This record gives sequence, structure tokens and C-alpha cells, in this order.
Amino acid sequence: MVINKLNNTIGSLFYNILLFIAFNILLTSDSLFVDGKKLTDLLWDPQNEIFNNNNNIKPVIQAHIMDRIKINCPKARENDRKYKYSKLYIVSKEGYEKCSLINSKIIGTCKNPNLTSSINIVFREVSPLVGAFVFKPGEDYYLISTSTGTLDGIDNTEGGLCLTDNMKIKFEIQEKDQKLSNENSQTNIENKYIEKDESNSMTAGLLQSFNDDTAIVYKIHNADVEYNDDELYGYINSTKNISLNYNIFMIYLFFFIISYIFFLI
Repeated sequence: MVINKLNNTIGSLFYNILLFIAFNILLTSDSLFVDGKKLTDLLWDPQNEIFNNNNNIKPVIQAHIMDRIKINCPKARENDRKYKYSKLYIVSKEGYEKCSLINSKIIGTCKNPNLTSSINIVFREVSPLVGAFVFKPGEDYYLISTSTGTLDGIDNTEGGLCLTDNMKIKFEIQEKDQKLSNENSQTNIENKYIEKDESNSMTAGLLQSFNDDTAIVYKIHNADVEYNDDELYGYINSTKNISLNYNIFMIYLFFFIISYIFFLI
């Protein structure tokens, strides 16, 4: 009787430990889930052709879950007064149409003309970061900047660059079964931009996506700090190493506990 009870306890403990390790491996390993693509970088600058309202084409970027995009802040020019200071927000459809911070969530800041900086977004349905913005297939999301372009007007909440320079983007998150059907439509939209300005690499390939080995970059929720690529990728790589070491430790712990239990028997 006692032996049977002990065996049941060991079996239950074995199952729970194994389940716990499997859960942690799945939770901390991006490589098991990643099949997204890196979309062409978006230059967040009024001089970018895609913000030209005369085109009568509203900027739209189609993406799938786990795709990612890097939004590059404007580069410094000889006259820093031309630099467009801005904060970028995800807003509701109403906020997008009215250029207002309605139901807004800040995702990044461009405020250092002397630093090459960017804001990285991964279109995640589930995020490992607490409080991170997540995206759902079949839904649309809207990115705008209501800053005036000056440092003093960076916290402006109405109008701003969204109104004066049409600086707003619509993200269409595609359903999973739309992945193949939209390839042709994306190519057609891309060609419209190529005809406009073949020399503009951003507009020529706005909706083009491609596979590469670039590490997935988590969105940094900090409105006042800008990160360069080396800092971001260094942070992510170190985080992945910590996750890997943690999983190895858990596996060693699992075998140690099992060995100890059988030793007691």
C-alpha cells in the first residue's frame, strides 16, 4: 500500500516537473514560433514619399503575426532645426482619422538628431513582455505622430505632423490563411510606389518582405530613451543566452530530482 502510494507520488511529481520544463522551454524559445518576415524599414520623416498626400494613396502596410518592422528616425542634417522631433503612438481608428491621441499607446520617440536611432515592432499575438502591445489577425492598427516637429511641441496631442505632413500609417494584420493570397496584391501596391520614385528605396519596397536571419527584436517601451541597432541586438542576444542557460539548468534539475528520488527508494 505504501509502495503504491509512493509510486503514484513519484509519477505525479515526474509528470509535473516534465510539464513545467516543457512550458518554460516553449515560453522562452522564440525559435519554436518564429516564421515571420522582416518588412522593409520605414523612414519616419515627412520627406519620405509615402507621406506625400498628393499621391492620393493612404500609407498602408500589410503584415502577418510575427512579422517585424524597423521604423527609422530621421537622420541629422546640417541644420538641426530641420530635424523632426516626434513621438509615435498607436491610436484608435477615430484617432487616426482626426489626428488625435484617442485611446493611444506610445511606442517610441525620435528626439536625438545626433543619434541614428530606430523603433522596432514585432507584430506579436502574444508577447513575453508584460504590458507590451499585441496584435490580432484580421484587425487594423494605426500609427500616428501628433508632435509638431519641434522639441517644444513633441508632446502635442492634436494635429501636429499627422495633420500637416500626413504622418500616419495603417497596419493591416492579415489572417493566417491570407498569407499566400496577398502576395500578388502586395506586389501591385509596391509597383505603384516604384513608378512614383524608383530612387526611393523605402517607397519602392514598402510592402515587400523577405526572409533573413535577423534576430527578433522586442519593442522597447520607453518614450525617452533611443537605442541603436547594436544595443538592441546585443540586449536580445544576451536575453536569449540567459533563456538557454535557464532551460539547461531546469533539465539538469529535473534529472537530479529524479535520481535523488530513485536513490531514496
